[in-house]
Amino acid sequence: MWDKRKSIFFAAVDDDPPEALKPEEHYRSFRLNSTQAMGRRYGVRIHYYEPGMEEAKRDLSFELALELRPDEAHASSIMVHIHKRQLYINRHMPDLVSECLAAMVMESLYPIVVRVPSEAELSPSISNRSEIQARWQQMKVRIRKKYEGFISERYLQLVDQQLASESRLAAAMEKDLCWKAMFMPIYGLYPESLTRPTTLQFPVYPKRYCSFSGTAQVDRAETDFGCYGWHFNGINTKLGTLKAVVYIDVNSGLGRFYDITFEGLAGDRLRFKAHQISAMSYEAVLPESTEKNSIWENIENYRARKYPISFK
Repeated sequence: MWDKRKSIFFAAVDDDPPEALKPEEHYRSFRLNSTQAMGRRYGVRIHYYEPGMEEAKRDLSFELALELRPDEAHASSIMVHIHKRQLYINRHMPDLVSECLAAMVMESLYPIVVRVPSEAELSPSISNRSEIQARWQQMKVRIRKKYEGFISERYLQLVDQQLASESRLAAAMEKDLCWKAMFMPIYGLYPESLTRPTTLQFPVYPKRYCSFSGTAQVDRAETDFGCYGWHFNGINTKLGTLKAVVYIDVNSGLGRFYDITFEGLAGDRLRFKAHQISAMSYEAVLPESTEKNSIWENIENYRARKYPISFK
């Protein structure tokens, strides 16, 4: 018989699981819950290290916000609204031409709205490409007023190509570290061992297909701050090793903390960290702010000592 005491669900599910799944072989199921609109704000930081270096060669940071909403058209799916702002490069606002162009593209690209299944591994489908294209057309006017020449025009052409179709936009997002981190293969069913073979695609090198094979494991006990830990250890024999730790909120199914480390065979390293700043309703998910360092101040104000991941 199905023992409900051994199953942790983030939302109510049908009493009878699908016939393709044998209840006695599965111990825990993770899923997203969007019974009401809810939001999460994160401080995200990405470090790139050259071989043998302790100081990061490049440091990217920004604020990310996710909002879950019920999908009125598909009961088995959830709409996820993704916002990104406050881009900093090496702890300063963009000032080089390439940095400013990247920031302006980010401004037109977000918010992104995606549809994801609530119970299975997340396979996002972008739902607002037409809105993104409209914002981009307005942004192109601003860019051409500020920059001119071959480099800027070539940059605009490349973005036009990426937005030309849903498949090209999806392919471009697959090369985004934050996108891949937020939609890692965490969800779905786990056996009683709470481990399962997992392949994780994480674009540590943007121009290469980066896939890591390994094992994902879920902590058996809930933490005292209402999360389950998810751990992945994987390897690509041609690239290096990848380790990921995510703490998943019991109520919403969203991650609270992400810590992903790549160590390349050549000695290069990458560290991705996302730390929840706050949880709130969508109406307050991205309040206006003029504080230059609000990301860092919010993190320091919100973080409690018991949390397992240090953001710095």
